[in-house]
This record gives sequence, structure tokens and C-alpha cells, in this order.
Amino acid sequence: MMRINPKPKGISKTKSTLKAGTARSLSPNKEKPKPSRSLHEAPLETPSAADGLRTVRQTMNSLEGQHIKRVSEQLAHVYRHALLLREDEDEWMAFCREAEWEEFPGKPGVDKQPEALRFAVRFAVGFPTEKDQKRAATKRVSKFAAVLKVLQDDDVKPDDVVRKLQEVGIEELSAEAARRNKAPAAPTVWTLRFPDENSAKYLASMSAGKFVYVKLRLTSVDGLLAEAIVREQFAKLQKKVAR
Repeated sequence: MMRINPKPKGISKTKSTLKAGTARSLSPNKEKPKPSRSLHEAPLETPSAADGLRTVRQTMNSLEGQHIKRVSEQLAHVYRHALLLREDEDEWMAFCREAEWEEFPGKPGVDKQPEALRFAVRFAVGFPTEKDQKRAATKRVSKFAAVLKVLQDDDVKPDDVVRKLQEVGIEELSAEAARRNKAPAAPTVWTLRFPDENSAKYLASMSAGKFVYVKLRLTSVDGLLAEAIVREQFAKLQKKVAR
């Protein structure tokens, strides 16, 4: 009688292992695609306007000389960040809380967002404390802010700032800013309210061209129209003049 040997231990395991290995080898070796970002996920963090202006400050301080192209490029960055600060309330509020403003007397505030350009230039130039450096920094802020204000008033796009600065020149734009500041301003129409009837009659009785010193409390401004209340000091002035 023929004797049949039992299967050696481990053969079935070996076959199953080979089978599993074969199955793996036949499957495409591809990584699962990464899921796309949901619109509801938080956006990737981008540098703030303040961080961008700090980078400008570092670059400006490291420039050797005042090469017009390099300076123009940095001023273009300031211009772009300033527009963001003027339009984005969250950016502006974060900018106002930056530590550099703590010791600066003319720090920005909630109501000064329309002046974002001037504050952006100051932040980019920096806050030196040594007397001569402080004076030089103030002059640079005044000049660069005036130059960029001309471009802002003319609605120059951020991508065109470098070209404009190089074509016209920083010095010429500075001179243009001075010319615009000297231009006669349109007259403002004032509406005054008086604390009493006698004050109103006294002012109405005065002849044209005569100087009158009064203290006003401005209550509203709308374009070229202004409204103010004459404070009580006017009545004291009236008594002195009447004597």
C-alpha cells in the first residue's frame, strides 16, 4: 500500500504569500491623489502688509548708494502695500497694532486709514532714534510720501509704478508734489452757529476785511462745506472790542 506523505508545513502559507504578492504586483503602483483644498478651509497664510514693509526697510537699509532702479522697485512695494492697507480694514487694524508704533508720537489710528500711504512710507523707512538719523529719516519719509501721493492721485496702477518713477524721475515727481501743494485751494463755505444772539449780531455788524478772532468747534465737514459752533470765548472777545 502506497503511503502518501502529508503536505509539509508552511506550503500553504508560502502559496498564499506568493498569491498575495502576485496580486500586489499586478495592481498599479500609484499613490492616491491628494484631496483638493476645500473652499471652506482656511486660506494659506500670506505675509501681512507690515511684514512686506519690513522687508522693504531691510532692503533699503542695505542698498549701497541710491541707485534709481533699486529705489524705484522698493517704492513700488511700499505703494502696493499702502493700497492694501487703505482698502483692507483688518490689515489696517493689525498694522496699527505693530510694536514699532508704540514709541512713535504720530502713530496711526482707526480714523487715519485714508492716510495709509504716509504711514506705510514711515514704516518702510524705519524709526531711528539717533538725532541725525532721525532727521534724515523724516526727510526721506516726507519726500517719498509726496512722490507716491502724486502717483496715487493720478491713479497709477501698482504694476506701473517702477516704470513711472524711472521715466519721470523721483526728483521731478517731488517737484510736482510741491507745485500741487502750492496750488490755491478751493474756498470752503462755513456755516457758523453762535452761543447767543448778541454774538451773531456783533459779527453781522462788522465790515468786510476786518479780522475777528474766534474759537470754533467743528461739527461736520462735507467736501467744501463745513459747519462749526462758535464757542463762548467769542462773547468775551465781543466785550473787549466793545470797550
